[in-house]
Amino acid sequence: MIAVVSRCRTLDTPGATEAYVAGSADFLEWLRDQPGFRGRLLLADRDDPRSFTHVRLFDSVEDYEAMVLRPGYAERIEALGAHLDLETVPTKSYADVALADGFAG
Repeated sequence: MIAVVSRCRTLDTPGATEAYVAGSADFLEWLRDQPGFRGRLLLADRDDPRSFTHVRLFDSVEDYEAMVLRPGYAERIEALGAHLDLETVPTKSYADVALADGFAG
């Protein structure tokens, strides 16, 4: 199992953070049908509630990359991106899961 870890920050405008979280919840519903998808966490930083860390769990990098090519992905990412502060460049990295409790199905 692998984790795709990314970080981003929402705009400093009224409702942007809430809209981003709501859009992420909608995105999760779409993700559930993706082969190899195991789960997802969306973490809000306690010191900066506009900063988020995503942890998406997949069976393999190939499963994640197939999801990125799936119809509807680009539109969902674009909708989420409307709420992001692009002055802070989002980051993404892959990690091998060394231990998982409650995520491995």
